[in-house]
Amino acid sequence: MRYKILDQNGLNFLTLTVVEWIDLFTRPVYCNIVLDSLRFCQEKKGLLLFSYVIMSNHLHLIVRTENKTGLSRVLQSFKTYTSNQFLDYLLDPKNPESRREWLLNHFAFNARKNSTNSHHNLWQGDNHPIALYSPKVIRQKLDYI
Repeated sequence: MRYKILDQNGLNFLTLTVVEWIDLFTRPVYCNIVLDSLRFCQEKKGLLLFSYVIMSNHLHLIVRTENKTGLSRVLQSFKTYTSNQFLDYLLDPKNPESRREWLLNHFAFNARKNSTNSHHNLWQGDNHPIALYSPKVIRQKLDYI
C-alpha cells in the first residue's frame, strides 16, 4: 500500500529508503550528497528540516515546506537530484568504489520494475509519510530519530 502526504504543507515524519535496502550510506561521499541536497532544498525550495538521521540504507526526516507546490514536489526533486549525483559518482571510474558494478546492476534491475525510470532506480517509491498532528506524536518521532 502506498502512503500519501495528505497535508502538503504540514509537519511529516518521512522514511526515504534505498531500493532493496542497499547499504549505500556506509560511504561518506553518499551521505554528503544527501546533506548537500537537503541544504539546497532548505535554501531554494522552502524545505523546513526539523530533525533527521541518515542510517546505512535509509533516512528519516521530520519536515514541512512553505513551498506552494507542496512537500511531494520537493521530495521528488530531492530524490531525482540525489539519484543523479549518486549515479554521476558511480559512473566516474576515477572515483573509488569497490561495489560500483554491483550497485549499478541493482539500480538498473530496479529501474526495470519502475515505469517512471527506465535506466536506474535508487530510491524506493514510497516515503511512508506520517502526519505529525500532536505534541505526543512529534515527541515519539523525535525520540525515535
